[in-house]
Amino acid sequence: MPHKTRHYKRNNIHHLHKRSPFATSSRSIANERHPTRNEDNMIIDELGGLFAVFDGVGGSAAAEIASQTAANSTRQTWKRVLTKDRQRRKAYTFLEDCNKRDMCKVLEKLILDSDEEVRTNGADRAGTDDLATTVALAAICRQPNSHDYTMFYAHVGDSRIYLLRGEEHLKRLTHDDGLLTKLVENQIVNEYHAFRIDQAMRADQLSEVEYSYFRLRGGITQALGGPIRQPSIQIRSVFIPEIASYFVPMASTII
Repeated sequence: MPHKTRHYKRNNIHHLHKRSPFATSSRSIANERHPTRNEDNMIIDELGGLFAVFDGVGGSAAAEIASQTAANSTRQTWKRVLTKDRQRRKAYTFLEDCNKRDMCKVLEKLILDSDEEVRTNGADRAGTDDLATTVALAAICRQPNSHDYTMFYAHVGDSRIYLLRGEEHLKRLTHDDGLLTKLVENQIVNEYHAFRIDQAMRADQLSEVEYSYFRLRGGITQALGGPIRQPSIQIRSVFIPEIASYFVPMASTII
Protein backbone atom coordinates (compact mmCIF):
# COMPACT_ATOMS: atom_id res chain seq x y z
CA MET A 1 0.00 0.00 0.00
CA PRO A 2 1.22 3.58 -0.54
CA HIS A 3 2.85 5.46 2.29
CA LYS A 4 0.31 7.69 4.02
CA THR A 5 2.50 10.66 4.87
CA ARG A 6 2.17 13.77 2.78
CA HIS A 7 5.87 14.00 2.09
CA TYR A 8 7.54 12.92 -1.13
CA LYS A 9 4.32 12.68 -3.08
CA ARG A 10 4.21 13.92 -6.63
CA ASN A 11 0.76 15.25 -7.38
CA ASN A 12 0.57 17.48 -10.43
CA ILE A 13 -2.32 18.96 -12.36
CA HIS A 14 -1.35 19.78 -15.92
CA HIS A 15 -3.55 22.41 -17.44
CA LEU A 16 -4.58 22.27 -21.05
CA HIS A 17 -2.02 23.96 -23.29
CA LYS A 18 -3.63 26.42 -25.64
CA ARG A 19 -2.18 24.55 -28.63
CA SER A 20 -2.90 21.07 -27.27
CA PRO A 21 -6.15 19.07 -27.33
CA PHE A 22 -5.03 17.05 -24.28
CA ALA A 23 -5.65 17.67 -20.59
CA THR A 24 -3.88 15.54 -17.99
CA SER A 25 -3.31 14.96 -14.30
CA SER A 26 -0.81 12.76 -12.47
CA ARG A 27 -0.06 11.36 -9.03
CA SER A 28 2.87 9.31 -7.75
CA ILE A 29 3.49 8.08 -4.19
CA ALA A 30 6.69 6.55 -2.89
CA ASN A 31 6.61 2.96 -1.64
CA GLU A 32 6.26 2.59 2.15
CA ARG A 33 9.55 0.65 2.26
CA HIS A 34 11.44 3.72 0.99
CA PRO A 35 9.15 6.73 1.57
CA THR A 36 11.91 9.28 0.98
CA ARG A 37 12.77 7.94 -2.47
CA ASN A 38 10.28 7.79 -5.32
CA GLU A 39 11.35 5.36 -8.05
CA ASP A 40 8.60 6.41 -10.48
CA ASN A 41 9.21 8.79 -13.35
CA MET A 42 6.64 10.13 -15.77
CA ILE A 43 6.45 11.86 -19.12
CA ILE A 44 3.47 14.14 -19.59
CA ASP A 45 3.89 15.92 -22.91
CA GLU A 46 0.53 17.46 -23.75
CA LEU A 47 1.88 19.38 -26.72
CA GLY A 48 3.79 16.43 -28.14
CA GLY A 49 1.11 13.85 -27.42
CA LEU A 50 3.34 11.46 -25.45
CA PHE A 51 2.48 10.07 -22.02
CA ALA A 52 4.52 7.48 -20.14
CA VAL A 53 5.29 6.03 -16.74
CA PHE A 54 8.47 4.25 -15.62
CA ASP A 55 8.66 2.24 -12.40
CA GLY A 56 12.17 1.44 -11.19
CA VAL A 57 12.69 -2.19 -10.20
CA GLY A 58 14.60 -3.44 -7.21
CA GLY A 59 14.00 -1.05 -4.32
CA SER A 60 17.45 0.53 -4.46
CA ALA A 61 18.88 3.87 -5.58
CA ALA A 62 19.76 2.17 -8.87
CA ALA A 63 16.04 1.65 -9.54
CA GLU A 64 15.42 5.40 -9.44
CA ILE A 65 18.34 5.98 -11.80
CA ALA A 66 16.97 3.35 -14.18
CA SER A 67 13.55 5.02 -14.41
CA GLN A 68 15.11 8.50 -14.76
CA THR A 69 17.45 7.34 -17.50
CA ALA A 70 14.69 5.61 -19.45
CA ALA A 71 12.37 8.62 -19.16
CA ASN A 72 15.05 11.04 -20.36
CA SER A 73 15.96 8.83 -23.31
CA THR A 74 12.31 8.40 -24.33
CA ARG A 75 11.65 12.13 -24.10
CA GLN A 76 14.68 13.00 -26.25
CA THR A 77 13.95 10.38 -28.90
CA TRP A 78 10.31 11.49 -29.15
CA LYS A 79 11.39 15.09 -29.62
CA ARG A 80 13.62 14.04 -32.50
CA VAL A 81 10.70 12.17 -34.07
CA LEU A 82 8.46 15.24 -33.90
CA THR A 83 11.07 17.65 -35.25
CA LYS A 84 12.28 15.40 -38.09
CA ASP A 85 11.66 16.94 -41.52
CA ARG A 86 10.49 20.19 -39.90
CA GLN A 87 13.56 22.31 -40.48
CA ARG A 88 11.46 25.37 -41.33
CA ARG A 89 8.90 24.83 -38.60
CA LYS A 90 10.00 25.65 -35.10
CA ALA A 91 6.66 24.74 -33.54
CA TYR A 92 6.77 21.64 -31.35
CA THR A 93 3.49 19.78 -31.67
CA PHE A 94 2.01 16.29 -31.78
CA LEU A 95 1.82 14.28 -35.01
CA GLU A 96 -1.06 15.66 -37.04
CA ASP A 97 -1.19 12.74 -39.46
CA CYS A 98 -0.83 9.17 -38.20
CA ASN A 99 -0.04 7.97 -41.71
CA LYS A 100 3.20 9.95 -41.93
CA ARG A 101 5.00 7.68 -39.47
CA ASP A 102 5.10 3.97 -38.78
CA MET A 103 4.02 4.46 -35.18
CA CYS A 104 4.70 0.87 -34.17
CA LYS A 105 8.30 1.28 -35.30
CA VAL A 106 8.51 4.64 -33.52
CA LEU A 107 7.35 3.20 -30.20
CA GLU A 108 9.65 0.21 -30.61
CA LYS A 109 12.58 2.57 -31.11
CA LEU A 110 11.62 4.65 -28.07
CA ILE A 111 11.69 1.58 -25.86
CA LEU A 112 14.76 -0.13 -27.34
CA ASP A 113 16.77 3.11 -27.16
CA SER A 114 15.72 3.51 -23.53
CA ASP A 115 16.69 -0.07 -22.77
CA GLU A 116 20.17 0.55 -24.17
CA GLU A 117 20.52 3.81 -22.24
CA VAL A 118 19.68 2.06 -18.97
CA ARG A 119 22.29 -0.62 -19.70
CA THR A 120 25.02 1.90 -20.57
CA ASN A 121 24.67 5.43 -19.18
CA GLY A 122 22.32 4.32 -16.40
CA ALA A 123 24.72 1.60 -15.27
CA ASP A 124 27.60 4.11 -15.30
CA ARG A 125 25.64 6.54 -13.13
CA ALA A 126 24.53 3.85 -10.70
CA GLY A 127 27.91 2.15 -10.50
CA THR A 128 26.22 -1.20 -11.12
CA ASP A 129 24.57 -3.08 -13.95
CA ASP A 130 21.91 -4.42 -11.57
CA LEU A 131 19.21 -1.88 -12.42
CA ALA A 132 15.96 -2.03 -14.36
CA THR A 133 12.65 -0.26 -14.90
CA THR A 134 9.24 -1.00 -16.34
CA VAL A 135 7.62 1.25 -18.93
CA ALA A 136 4.11 1.91 -20.19
CA LEU A 137 3.67 4.63 -22.79
CA ALA A 138 1.06 6.03 -25.12
CA ALA A 139 1.52 8.27 -28.16
CA ILE A 140 -1.46 10.03 -29.69
CA CYS A 141 -1.67 11.27 -33.26
CA ARG A 142 -4.46 12.71 -35.36
CA GLN A 143 -6.19 10.91 -38.19
CA PRO A 144 -5.74 12.79 -41.48
CA ASN A 145 -8.44 15.31 -42.38
CA SER A 146 -10.46 14.71 -39.22
CA HIS A 147 -10.74 15.51 -35.54
CA ASP A 148 -10.32 11.87 -34.58
CA TYR A 149 -7.21 10.36 -33.05
CA THR A 150 -5.40 7.06 -32.67
CA MET A 151 -3.54 6.13 -29.52
CA PHE A 152 -0.59 3.79 -29.99
CA TYR A 153 0.56 2.18 -26.78
CA ALA A 154 3.32 -0.16 -25.63
CA HIS A 155 4.72 -1.57 -22.42
CA VAL A 156 7.42 -3.73 -20.89
CA GLY A 157 7.02 -5.11 -17.36
CA ASP A 158 3.94 -4.68 -15.19
CA SER A 159 3.11 -0.99 -15.60
CA ARG A 160 -0.38 -0.81 -17.03
CA ILE A 161 -2.55 1.28 -19.32
CA TYR A 162 -6.31 1.56 -18.86
CA LEU A 163 -8.94 3.22 -21.02
CA LEU A 164 -12.06 4.89 -19.65
CA ARG A 165 -14.52 6.48 -22.01
CA GLY A 166 -17.97 7.88 -21.51
CA GLU A 167 -20.18 5.68 -19.36
CA GLU A 168 -18.28 2.49 -20.21
CA HIS A 169 -16.46 0.36 -17.66
CA LEU A 170 -12.75 0.87 -17.13
CA LYS A 171 -10.91 -1.30 -19.66
CA ARG A 172 -7.41 -2.66 -19.14
CA LEU A 173 -5.40 -2.51 -22.37
CA THR A 174 -2.14 -4.19 -21.37
CA HIS A 175 -1.17 -7.56 -19.94
CA ASP A 176 1.66 -7.73 -17.42
CA ASP A 177 4.97 -9.39 -18.20
CA GLY A 178 4.62 -11.40 -15.02
CA LEU A 179 3.78 -14.68 -13.37
CA LEU A 180 0.00 -14.55 -13.81
CA THR A 181 0.27 -13.89 -17.55
CA LYS A 182 2.59 -16.88 -17.91
CA LEU A 183 0.21 -19.07 -15.90
CA VAL A 184 -2.64 -18.14 -18.25
CA GLU A 185 -0.49 -18.66 -21.36
CA ASN A 186 0.51 -22.11 -20.12
CA GLN A 187 -3.13 -22.91 -19.23
CA ILE A 188 -2.28 -23.49 -15.58
CA VAL A 189 -4.98 -21.03 -14.53
CA ASN A 190 -7.68 -19.37 -16.60
CA GLU A 191 -8.21 -15.62 -16.97
CA TYR A 192 -10.98 -15.58 -14.37
CA HIS A 193 -8.78 -17.11 -11.67
CA ALA A 194 -5.84 -14.94 -12.67
CA PHE A 195 -8.03 -11.87 -12.19
CA ARG A 196 -9.19 -13.14 -8.78
CA ILE A 197 -5.59 -13.64 -7.68
CA ASP A 198 -4.51 -10.26 -9.01
CA GLN A 199 -7.31 -8.33 -7.31
CA ALA A 200 -7.43 -10.20 -3.98
CA MET A 201 -6.97 -8.10 -0.85
CA ARG A 202 -6.89 -10.87 1.78
CA ALA A 203 -5.57 -14.42 1.97
CA ASP A 204 -8.98 -15.82 2.93
CA GLN A 205 -10.34 -14.76 -0.46
CA LEU A 206 -8.15 -17.36 -2.17
CA SER A 207 -7.56 -21.07 -2.14
CA GLU A 208 -4.21 -22.38 -0.91
CA VAL A 209 -2.94 -22.82 -4.47
CA GLU A 210 -4.19 -19.39 -5.53
CA TYR A 211 -2.52 -17.82 -2.51
CA SER A 212 0.82 -19.40 -3.46
CA TYR A 213 0.55 -17.60 -6.81
CA PHE A 214 -0.66 -14.42 -5.12
CA ARG A 215 2.54 -14.20 -3.07
CA LEU A 216 4.58 -14.23 -6.28
CA ARG A 217 2.35 -12.02 -8.41
CA GLY A 218 4.67 -9.01 -8.12
CA GLY A 219 7.48 -10.69 -10.03
CA ILE A 220 8.05 -9.65 -13.64
CA THR A 221 9.62 -11.58 -16.48
CA GLN A 222 11.28 -8.67 -18.29
CA ALA A 223 12.12 -4.98 -17.92
CA LEU A 224 14.27 -2.28 -19.47
CA GLY A 225 17.83 -2.97 -18.38
CA GLY A 226 16.86 -6.40 -17.09
CA PRO A 227 18.52 -9.74 -17.81
CA ILE A 228 16.82 -10.01 -21.23
CA ARG A 229 18.41 -7.77 -23.85
CA GLN A 230 16.00 -6.23 -26.35
CA PRO A 231 12.85 -7.21 -24.46
CA SER A 232 9.71 -8.32 -26.24
CA ILE A 233 7.50 -5.25 -26.70
CA GLN A 234 3.73 -5.35 -26.96
CA ILE A 235 2.54 -2.54 -29.24
CA ARG A 236 -1.11 -1.95 -30.09
CA SER A 237 -3.44 0.89 -31.01
CA VAL A 238 -6.95 2.08 -30.26
CA PHE A 239 -9.10 4.50 -32.23
CA ILE A 240 -10.27 7.51 -30.23
CA PRO A 241 -12.99 9.72 -31.68
CA GLU A 242 -13.77 12.96 -29.85
CA ILE A 243 -10.70 12.79 -27.64
CA ALA A 244 -12.11 15.19 -25.06
CA SER A 245 -14.46 12.46 -23.82
CA TYR A 246 -11.66 9.96 -23.19
CA PHE A 247 -9.43 9.47 -20.20
CA VAL A 248 -6.39 7.20 -20.22
CA PRO A 249 -4.99 6.44 -16.75
CA MET A 250 -1.58 4.83 -16.54
CA ALA A 251 -0.34 3.16 -13.37
CA SER A 252 2.97 1.83 -12.18
CA THR A 253 1.40 0.02 -9.24
CA ILE A 254 -2.10 -1.44 -9.02
CA ILE A 255 -3.45 -1.61 -5.45
